[in-house]
Formats: sequence, structure tokens, C-alpha cells
Amino acid sequence: FSSHNFWLELLLQGGLVALFLLFCVIVFSFRQLENGKQTRQIKSILVTFFLIMVSVMMESAVHSVFIFGTMVLICYNQNIPGVGNNQKKQSVRNRKKTADRPTNVRNIPGMADMPEFILLSTIVPVYNGEKYLDNLVESIASQQFPYMELILVDDGSSDHTLKICKKMASRYLWIRVIHTKNMGVSHARNTGLEVARGQWIHFMDADDEIDPGMYTEFVRNVARGHQDIVICGCHRVMDGKKTACGPNMTEILDREGMKKLFDHMEMNTRYWLLDYIWNKWYRRDIIEKNKLRFCETMNLGEDFLFNAGYFRYVSELSLISDCFYQYLIHESGLVSKFQEKPWEGREKLYHAQIELYQ
Repeated sequence: FSSHNFWLELLLQGGLVALFLLFCVIVFSFRQLENGKQTRQIKSILVTFFLIMVSVMMESAVHSVFIFGTMVLICYNQNIPGVGNNQKKQSVRNRKKTADRPTNVRNIPGMADMPEFILLSTIVPVYNGEKYLDNLVESIASQQFPYMELILVDDGSSDHTLKICKKMASRYLWIRVIHTKNMGVSHARNTGLEVARGQWIHFMDADDEIDPGMYTEFVRNVARGHQDIVICGCHRVMDGKKTACGPNMTEILDREGMKKLFDHMEMNTRYWLLDYIWNKWYRRDIIEKNKLRFCETMNLGEDFLFNAGYFRYVSELSLISDCFYQYLIHESGLVSKFQEKPWEGREKLYHAQIELYQ
């Protein structure tokens, strides 16, 4: 080659290499390395640069083939759809990974490097709730929270509830459906607890909804310390009218702070602190270690009884002032079952309150 052609060829070679490196940077920027996959990625990079070194020393046509081959290699190792049989492999991998997470997932700050596990189990007992299930599930799906499972417990419904639950489970792989005889809301929740796998437990009623961002905010709170329970505010919704109910501050309380909260508790405070369970996240290890369950012989005050038992083991409490939970009040539902021995329930509630303040 002449000196002019030599420098032109060298410039072209350098330009191709620069473009290829830019391509590599773009590909890697859109591909977050997964745990356990770094070794394979590093090997891929080393092989790629070796091929580049070889290709720059060859003729133009052969050089182009090597450049194309290395691009394919990068695409294959970065799981870009459309290259080789990668789509099939990706779909198989996705079916395994999305079994416990919503289909519409985005990254949550601080959660990117977490291992594959279920952080939250949301338990929902359902009885003749066909009118509300769509709104319930969509409000949970709107959380875009990838580390959860939703357990729908059909409590012997006589309408199309079970059919709708199964349809939802076929649409969202993170939904599990359990069917039981009509044994009441407490039995349904206990059934959900028996199969729950999450580190935290959230109870919901089938006719309620949660606002977008609730789960993300709860995760931020549990990441700040060693809370045993997280509580947010709610809106009591009846006949289209909303009434806010919840803590007026966002803070973390230790045992001393909790004592002050209980000592100066007003009726509104008692509602969101002790009477409600659906505005809270509970640690499952505390529930299981202390064998906490809902009393199945009660259908009034069983939530208070569960909370009173749980608070005995709480060392740190996190309060969130935002009203994320929408408590929709209807005339019918799971609480309409007649209680045969109401005096026994009142006696249990009385003793639970005594123990709570001891």
C-alpha cells in the first residue's frame, strides 16, 4: 500500500473499532448484570476484544465477517431478542422468574441487587366478591412491585368469584388461588397464612383498593431500620365520601415511643392502630414464631384481637402519614355471618386489652 492508502485504511479500521466499542457500551448499558452471571459476561468481553484484535489485522471482507460475528456474540450473551434461539431461552427464564412477581415490573430504588425471593405476601379472603375483584387486583398490579405474591382465598363463594380468581391467576403469575368451604373471614386469612412465603404479610379486604406507590413507600420504610410493623393511613369511603384516618406524622417509634402513643390514644387513633389490619405490614417470622392466628369463633373484633397479640412482640414501629389504603364500606360481605356466642368474643377482647397495657 502507498502511505496515503495505509493511513486511510488505518483510519477506517480505527473508526470501525470505535463504532464497535460504542455498540458494546450501548448494549451493556441496557443490560443489568444479574447475580451469578458476571463471570460469563466478563468471559464474553475478553473473547470479543480478542476477535477485534484479530480482525483489524485481516483483509476488509474477512474483517467485516469478524465484526458481524462479534456483534452476534455480544447480542447472544446480552439476551437481546431475535438473535439465535435466545427468545425461547428468555421466555423459559422469564416464566421461572415471574412466577412470584407482577408482569409489569420496573426497578424500585434500592431493590435492584436483591436476590430472588418473595418479600411480601398479600392475603385477601373473598366471599361473593365478583363485583370488586377487578378493581382490587388492578390496584395491586399498579404497584409494579416485583417481590410479592397475592393469595386469593375463596371462602366458598356462591357466585362467579372462584372463576374470576382463576382467570386473574392465569393473567398474573404472581397470584395464587385457594378454595375452601364457607368458614368465615378468619379461617380464610389463617388459610392464607399457612401457605404464605413472604417475609412480610399484608391483609386486604376484597372490596378495597390501594393507591399506587403504597408498596414502594413501605419498602423504603422497612429498609431504614429494624421495624416489626409498618402502618399507614387510610380513607374510609362510604357513599362516595372520604374520611381520612391515620397517623399525622411519619416516624419510627421504639418501645418508649409506642408506650406514649398507647397512653394518649384517642378513638381515631385506636381505629388505625388496633382495629384495622389492612393498613399494616406484619413480619411473618413474628407471626409464625408466636403462633399468631385469627380467632375463628369471632366475627367482630377479631382484627383487634390479632393486633393486640402481635403488638406484644413489637420492638419498633414505623408510621406513614400518607393515606394509601381505600377502605370501601359496603352493607354485605364477609362480616355478615351471625355470631352465636357474642359474650365469649367480648371476654376475649377484654382480656386482650388488659394484656396489651401490661
